[in-house]
Amino acid sequence: MTDPTTREPALTTALITITLFLAPSIGHGQDPTRRPPMPTRVDSPPASASAYGKTVDGPMRPVKDGITRTFRMVDGTSVTGKITGESTASYQVQTSMGRVRIAKNRLLQTRIRLKTTDGNTVTGLLLHQTKTHFFIRSAMGRLDVLKSQVRAFDTTTLDPTGRPIGGDQASGKFSHAIEPPVDLFFDPTAYTFNAGDRYISGLSFAYGFTDWMLASINVVQLLGLNTAGSANPNIELKFNIFANRTAERDVLTTVGLRLNYKTLNGWTRTDSRSGTTTKTTLRPGAEHSDMEFYSDTLTSFFGSTKRCNLPDPSDCSKLNYKPEFGWQTQLYLVQTVSLAQRTGGRLGLTAGGQVGTNQLVVQENKVTEQLPWRIWAGMDMDLTPRVKLMLVAWYDPDAYNYLTGDTGAGADVGFMFAATRTFRLQLHIQPLILGFFWRF
Repeated sequence: MTDPTTREPALTTALITITLFLAPSIGHGQDPTRRPPMPTRVDSPPASASAYGKTVDGPMRPVKDGITRTFRMVDGTSVTGKITGESTASYQVQTSMGRVRIAKNRLLQTRIRLKTTDGNTVTGLLLHQTKTHFFIRSAMGRLDVLKSQVRAFDTTTLDPTGRPIGGDQASGKFSHAIEPPVDLFFDPTAYTFNAGDRYISGLSFAYGFTDWMLASINVVQLLGLNTAGSANPNIELKFNIFANRTAERDVLTTVGLRLNYKTLNGWTRTDSRSGTTTKTTLRPGAEHSDMEFYSDTLTSFFGSTKRCNLPDPSDCSKLNYKPEFGWQTQLYLVQTVSLAQRTGGRLGLTAGGQVGTNQLVVQENKVTEQLPWRIWAGMDMDLTPRVKLMLVAWYDPDAYNYLTGDTGAGADVGFMFAATRTFRLQLHIQPLILGFFWRF
């Protein structure tokens, strides 16, 4: 028999050993009558991942009285809603689709520069605009500017890093990489320059005196490199009389005046085939219509020769055409509508008309017969940040069509290429010309 007093220490030791061995499993489902402790809840910061971009974000701060604006993103997404919160890297926006979070590093921005009617100039980021106000974030803080107090403005689209989109950019949406043209080849649009802008082309020099007025001079005519063979002092004045501009659409109306001191007014034809001499005054376009009816002009680099088309070749020597030079005035009215394209850039639509008179018309009292006039319609469209397509059609009784050989109706097509942010090359077919343009 074992002494009970000796068994107790041994039993106690065994129980302690068993308890230590089973201790890790106690409270982990071994006892079905014991409920496991509830885990402590830890709220992780909300992720900023959404359909509108991903970024590492911080806490969202509520925004009271947030503005409603349209957010445009680099992938073409456009969302309109009211800002209810803002963090370091995103906006919280209440939209018609619910509350969304938009990453700032995916947003396109619009930089605006405007001039008010009282002479102030404001530059900043366009937050939003309504029918009556621009909301701008400037160096002076947020500004609410009445559109009725804005005389002129221009905008530039920026990528998320703040660089202008266009020119060297090859992806995403772009704005005016090639600025709206002031002319469609030889026909004006309703656009003018900003104050102080200068412009040199292969033929002309232009200067923006104000945001709504520019003046230009045809240097070639001024130097006498023309059909008259003598200097032709000339000037064109262009006045923007109406402008309604938003980020999506420009509507402009402009009037212009051209003055020439010595340019081709028309022709005087002397015909002595019948034995008597008759003189007839012809429009300037007779150079390509009436004259070619009698003879073909073969032009080369070495000069021009004529071939008589009349049954009696000697009759051609009895026909004489004398160019008449004198002063000329032209007045035109033109309207342009420029629309922002979803793919980037803009589409411009232009229509205009002009009337004029000249020294020959007044002297011969042939205002109703030979009054110079012209109508035209055209478009310009940004194909890429560097390439603009340009089209124009016209009717002008004095304009020569190089494709058909007739006067009257015609059309021209060409392209403008942005070599740099300020230097342009232009190619078109009526006539075939490669020109250059430098705006600075």
